[in-house]
Amino acid sequence: MARFCNFTLFPLLAAALSLSTFGCASGDDGSGSCVDPDASVGAMEICDGFDNDCDGMTDEGFDVGGACTGAGSCGDGTFECGSSGEAICSTEAGGSADATRPETCDGVDEDCDGNTDEDFMVGATCEGDFGCGTGVFECTSPSATQCSSSPGGSDFMGVEICDGMDNDCDGEADEDFPMLGGACPAVGICAAGTFECAPDTSGMICSTGEGGSADETTPEVCDGIDSNCDGTVDDGHPGDLCLADPVGGWCSAGVCGCPEGFSDVDRTVLGCECSVTPDILEGVTCATPIAAGAFDDTGQMMTISGNAQPTGREVWYTFTATDTADTTCDNQHVRIQFTTNPGDAYEFTVCKDGCGGECRLDEGFTDFNDAFDLRETIDGVLTGECPCSSAGVPPNNVSRCSNNSKEYAVRVRLRPGATPICDPFTIEISNGVYDWTP
Repeated sequence: MARFCNFTLFPLLAAALSLSTFGCASGDDGSGSCVDPDASVGAMEICDGFDNDCDGMTDEGFDVGGACTGAGSCGDGTFECGSSGEAICSTEAGGSADATRPETCDGVDEDCDGNTDEDFMVGATCEGDFGCGTGVFECTSPSATQCSSSPGGSDFMGVEICDGMDNDCDGEADEDFPMLGGACPAVGICAAGTFECAPDTSGMICSTGEGGSADETTPEVCDGIDSNCDGTVDDGHPGDLCLADPVGGWCSAGVCGCPEGFSDVDRTVLGCECSVTPDILEGVTCATPIAAGAFDDTGQMMTISGNAQPTGREVWYTFTATDTADTTCDNQHVRIQFTTNPGDAYEFTVCKDGCGGECRLDEGFTDFNDAFDLRETIDGVLTGECPCSSAGVPPNNVSRCSNNSKEYAVRVRLRPGATPICDPFTIEISNGVYDWTP
């Protein structure tokens, strides 16, 4: 239908042409522009260069002439009216500066329709060649695709692994492992077997070795034997290998233990963390004790410390308690006591008159007294030498002052059933320091 223009120069003609003829009130929208003969007040404005809604404005709301960026690779342009009555970017399809190109398989939207490589099914599921599994279509050239799981594809496994499958899609399974199924020799405690694929598919293992279908391995311990069948005897951390061993310590030449002067007390700490005191070669038996010296009853004392490690060790000490000459009261009072006994873990036993004397080895002490300064009578019988007399014939109810010097042997050990510790004990040995208290 023809378009009609402004009739302001012909007012009589304009009046004669009623709105029923052209839709606008006077046949002219008053803008000086051409109008659509189908236009009417309240109609929808479209992008076509005309005032469709008779409001005096053309293509309002479409930003005609404004800057725009075309979809895909089409670049910058300006908004203009397209053939469908909508605004388009001038660089897109149908625009005055159409920059579209035929779509190719390259990850670019060349036809500027908002889709990339839509003509090539890129991303759709596919099955790889030669049974290579499920993948997706991907571009190989501007005009061709392949399945990603096929040889050369981005998901192609490529390398043959030992798993019974044809990983490189060449029609053969496990061909890179020619000894598969053949005999493998005995190693360590494991008998001969056959080569088979490792559980992690990294290669072959012997069926009787670790992880094999007929696994004969046992955990490696310190015993001079290759228990895990890896070709190495007692391999592993030397402390770990002795965790379950009663002695503990470090593994060396198939035996657990510690270097001289050290002990493994805390099994939560690998190795030999405890320094042995006294020296392991000292105080081994009652016949080879550590000599602590002589103490007379004028009030002498000394202290001895140690930890009786390694566990199970006994440490022997000897000393002489000297009874000095007395005239009125015998102060001979031997006392042996722990002043430090962590966790009450230690005890000692005593032999009076040395190793061959009166030994109370089945009785563990933490405090022991052997006294002659008793100041009481029991059932009318004097039980001590205080008072005492040096006279040939002592007065009635007075004991003779005698020489009660003795040698004592003391054995220190961990109390039976106590948890082994490295913390040291301290023993105090005294003579004539304490008064007897019944």
